[in-house]
Amino acid sequence: PDQLCGSTSPATGMLTFGTHTIKATPATGYQFDHWTDNITGDTLSTRATLDIEVWKERSLTAYFTPKSYTVTILWNDEQGELTGNKSGIYAHGEEILLAVQPRWGWIFDRWTKDGKELATTQTFRDTVTGDHVYRAMFFSDGYGDVNGDGKKDVADIGAIINYMSRDVYADNADLNKDGVIDVADIASMLYILSKK
Repeated sequence: PDQLCGSTSPATGMLTFGTHTIKATPATGYQFDHWTDNITGDTLSTRATLDIEVWKERSLTAYFTPKSYTVTILWNDEQGELTGNKSGIYAHGEEILLAVQPRWGWIFDRWTKDGKELATTQTFRDTVTGDHVYRAMFFSDGYGDVNGDGKKDVADIGAIINYMSRDVYADNADLNKDGVIDVADIASMLYILSKK
């Protein structure tokens, strides 16, 4: 067998005539699949432990396959767009690309893996070694969040109209920074929402 995938006991060598028990042990991240008789091409067993009769030259191969794991990649679609690998089933040792593009008004913060910080770059490669949950984290740049609720939505248009109706100036509502709060700021807010 491939030593990276697993091992056998006894290993390749001389055995005396008679009945012998051989065993295949998978390496981390692999599982035993089957034994094959290299001379006849027959599959001998799908069990890792095998009893064989040695009365002539024998040649056997233990086959292993990578384990499969569930990878979940989470992100808030309102805050960014996933541009790398998606959630799915991946083989042990497979490399995945974690990549996102922040949407208008949002800034990428970090990737987490199973709740722990993994990387602070938008693009990051990781090797699958088990079931994992990755999450892309973003934070608002504040621009367009007029009512300060952490979101950018139609409620912020309502907040701008409220400032206009009361003829009150607020810097966070003056989106185009012209010194007044008016319909131009509503237009700016509509543009921000169109980019979500």
